[in-house]
Amino acid sequence: MHSTALIQAQKLRQMMLQKIKHLRILDVSWHLPTENRDARREFTAHRIPGASFFDLYNCNDKTSPYEHMLPNTKDFSDYMRSLGIHNGSYVVVYDNNAKSGLFSAPRVWWMLRAFGHEQVSILDGGFPKWLAEGYPIESGPEKKTEVKDGCPFEASLNTRMFCDFDFVKANISQECCHVADARSAGRFYATDPEPRPNFPSGRIPRSKSVPYSQCLDPETKVMKTPEELKKVFEDAGIDLRKPLITTCGSGITACVLALASYLCGKSDTRVYDGSWVEWGQRASSDMIEKK
Repeated sequence: MHSTALIQAQKLRQMMLQKIKHLRILDVSWHLPTENRDARREFTAHRIPGASFFDLYNCNDKTSPYEHMLPNTKDFSDYMRSLGIHNGSYVVVYDNNAKSGLFSAPRVWWMLRAFGHEQVSILDGGFPKWLAEGYPIESGPEKKTEVKDGCPFEASLNTRMFCDFDFVKANISQECCHVADARSAGRFYATDPEPRPNFPSGRIPRSKSVPYSQCLDPETKVMKTPEELKKVFEDAGIDLRKPLITTCGSGITACVLALASYLCGKSDTRVYDGSWVEWGQRASSDMIEKK
């Protein structure tokens, strides 16, 4: 099945009514701790019919000291299998974020593609858009659908889709890639404190500020058009003809920028998986800009 990065609510509803055999829907909601929201509890209370819950707290590298780092291929494969997903599945991911429409869904879209699964789309506008258009919801305990033996999910990691601390550090002097930071301008310029206690403020040298919210229509909460997104990058001083690294606080909204660049036709964007959580802890003071 051919997939695009974004799918509209009406199209998803049509596919559900047609009972597309290999369609799998994932609620991938994740909220900042400061929001005091329980994504799984909200999922149980209301969700798109047939959806399963993807837990970003569980699907990560549990041996890493940094948040949300990619798990290994076996762990990711096992987790996908537990959600009833195999290599032939067409996956639609969404999150429940009324403020922005998209927040964590691009992270899971990117993760699936990084592990070799291209048949994945993001519900544009997320669960709020689904509700606004009057489509049905369900509630209650999740119905588990595991893949039967003989039809597994086999992950194959594409290392060109992400980069590590050493890659980003080397890029400061070589400047082979532009670096786009999805955090708010206040955090980027160190005028606002980091949400994590006793954590350094600032940015990676030579990086550019591209708050992820600039990629979304402020009224409809859907992704802007490719033409509008190109202007967002251009206004930030980023030439999309050059390879791009995206970063943020902990690797979540960096994937919004990765999605935005993908919609602009780029195929060479890397997500800095450790993002500021790693950089702030490992970088020396001369590798943290504040002005």
